[in-house]
Amino acid sequence: MGMVPKGSFKTTKRVGYLCEVESEKKGIAHNMRRQKGFSLIELLIVVAIILIIAAIAIPNLLRARIAANESSAVASIRTINTAQISYNSSYPT
Repeated sequence: MGMVPKGSFKTTKRVGYLCEVESEKKGIAHNMRRQKGFSLIELLIVVAIILIIAAIAIPNLLRARIAANESSAVASIRTINTAQISYNSSYPT
Protein backbone atom coordinates (compact mmCIF):
# COMPACT_ATOMS: atom_id res chain seq x y z
CA MET A 1 0.00 0.00 0.00
CA GLY A 2 1.09 3.54 -0.73
CA MET A 3 1.68 6.30 1.75
CA VAL A 4 -1.58 8.06 2.66
CA PRO A 5 -1.54 11.18 4.81
CA LYS A 6 -2.77 10.45 8.30
CA GLY A 7 -6.46 11.31 8.84
CA SER A 8 -7.23 12.05 5.20
CA PHE A 9 -9.16 8.83 4.48
CA LYS A 10 -11.17 6.44 6.58
CA THR A 11 -9.26 3.21 7.12
CA THR A 12 -11.44 0.40 5.83
CA LYS A 13 -10.97 -2.58 3.59
CA ARG A 14 -12.64 -0.67 0.77
CA VAL A 15 -10.29 1.19 -1.47
CA GLY A 16 -10.49 4.01 -3.93
CA TYR A 17 -13.48 6.24 -4.53
CA LEU A 18 -15.79 4.99 -1.74
CA CYS A 19 -13.29 5.85 0.98
CA GLU A 20 -12.80 9.34 -0.49
CA VAL A 21 -16.56 9.94 -0.62
CA GLU A 22 -17.02 8.90 3.01
CA SER A 23 -14.17 11.16 4.03
CA GLU A 24 -15.65 14.11 2.11
CA LYS A 25 -19.11 13.54 3.63
CA LYS A 26 -17.67 13.59 7.12
CA GLY A 27 -15.72 16.75 6.33
CA ILE A 28 -18.82 18.53 5.00
CA ALA A 29 -20.91 17.49 8.00
CA HIS A 30 -18.16 18.64 10.34
CA ASN A 31 -17.90 22.05 8.60
CA MET A 32 -21.67 22.55 8.74
CA ARG A 33 -21.72 21.88 12.48
CA ARG A 34 -19.03 24.50 13.08
CA GLN A 35 -20.72 27.16 10.92
CA LYS A 36 -22.76 29.65 12.94
CA GLY A 37 -25.02 32.24 11.35
CA PHE A 38 -25.45 33.14 7.70
CA SER A 39 -22.96 34.22 5.09
CA LEU A 40 -22.98 37.72 3.66
CA ILE A 41 -24.25 36.50 0.29
CA GLU A 42 -27.21 34.75 1.90
CA LEU A 43 -28.16 37.88 3.82
CA LEU A 44 -27.84 40.06 0.70
CA ILE A 45 -30.08 37.71 -1.27
CA VAL A 46 -32.74 37.80 1.45
CA VAL A 47 -32.59 41.61 1.60
CA ALA A 48 -32.87 41.82 -2.20
CA ILE A 49 -35.94 39.57 -2.19
CA ILE A 50 -37.59 41.66 0.53
CA LEU A 51 -36.88 44.85 -1.42
CA ILE A 52 -38.37 43.39 -4.60
CA ILE A 53 -41.53 42.36 -2.75
CA ALA A 54 -41.75 45.83 -1.15
CA ALA A 55 -41.30 47.51 -4.54
CA ILE A 56 -44.24 45.51 -5.86
CA ALA A 57 -46.48 45.91 -2.80
CA ILE A 58 -46.04 49.60 -1.89
CA PRO A 59 -47.51 51.10 -5.11
CA ASN A 60 -50.52 48.78 -4.82
CA LEU A 61 -51.09 49.86 -1.22
CA LEU A 62 -50.82 53.52 -2.18
CA ARG A 63 -53.35 53.05 -5.00
CA ALA A 64 -55.74 51.33 -2.59
CA ARG A 65 -55.34 54.17 -0.09
CA ILE A 66 -56.06 56.80 -2.75
CA ALA A 67 -59.15 54.88 -3.88
CA ALA A 68 -60.36 54.66 -0.26
CA ASN A 69 -59.90 58.42 0.22
CA GLU A 70 -61.81 59.14 -2.99
CA SER A 71 -64.73 56.90 -2.00
CA SER A 72 -64.78 58.52 1.45
CA ALA A 73 -64.92 61.96 -0.16
CA VAL A 74 -67.80 60.86 -2.43
CA ALA A 75 -69.70 59.52 0.58
CA SER A 76 -69.17 62.79 2.47
CA ILE A 77 -70.45 64.84 -0.48
CA ARG A 78 -73.56 62.63 -0.70
CA THR A 79 -74.19 63.08 3.03
CA ILE A 80 -73.82 66.87 2.72
CA ASN A 81 -76.15 66.90 -0.30
CA THR A 82 -78.77 64.83 1.56
CA ALA A 83 -78.54 67.16 4.58
CA GLN A 84 -78.94 70.21 2.34
CA ILE A 85 -82.02 68.75 0.65
CA SER A 86 -83.50 67.88 4.04
CA TYR A 87 -82.81 71.39 5.36
CA ASN A 88 -84.35 73.06 2.29
CA SER A 89 -87.50 70.94 2.59
CA SER A 90 -87.80 71.68 6.33
CA TYR A 91 -87.08 75.41 6.12
CA PRO A 92 -88.18 76.75 2.75
CA THR A 93 -87.14 80.26 1.84
